[in-house]
Amino acid sequence: MYCETCKVTIRGDYVHCPLCQQTLTGEPIDGVFPVLLPEKKRLRAILRLAAFTSIVLMVVCFALNVALPAYGWWSVFVIAGLVSLWLSVGTFIKKRETVLKAIVWQVVIISALAVFWDLFTGFRSWSLEFVIPIMCTAAMAAMAIITQAARLNQEDYLIYMVIDAIGGILCVLLIVFDITDIIIPALICVGCSVISLAALFIFEHQALMSELRRRLHL
Repeated sequence: MYCETCKVTIRGDYVHCPLCQQTLTGEPIDGVFPVLLPEKKRLRAILRLAAFTSIVLMVVCFALNVALPAYGWWSVFVIAGLVSLWLSVGTFIKKRETVLKAIVWQVVIISALAVFWDLFTGFRSWSLEFVIPIMCTAAMAAMAIITQAARLNQEDYLIYMVIDAIGGILCVLLIVFDITDIIIPALICVGCSVISLAALFIFEHQALMSELRRRLHL
């Protein structure tokens, strides 16, 4: 495309000159710049509607609870549950550009929220016996599947798999210090973590060491 006013040739399928806005002449060809994807306005609208609905639900539940206090402060559980949900969803949305990083953050956030809820409801240790070991094990499985399916580069997944595996190995503390009565989930988690780390160190040793030096500035 050619602009008679600016005397310049413009590559792409422009109709008007980006400099003077005059109508261009000539034949359009492939653009030199990649096409930018449109903003996902529908997703933003859904999230805003969901956030507003959550706030309305919190207010309504609290008002009903104050008006009818005979059944205890059940609205606190509703509000805390919605806040917990949005913490998890918000973290995933913020870290969604790197899926494996988002998975690691979900493990941390959901585990912390589970411990909080366990303490808040009398601490029956279900968060330590089931949630944390299962989250770490599920995250390792999800990372392995995503890594193979998406054919990610080594630097895109090594460090996150190591972090999750180390977190899983720490579940051995639950067994050593006899913190939990049900140890099978923790045993499975520790076993999977050891196998995962062994596989990384044996088959990806050079890449892993290079990535650790780069990340730690060694």
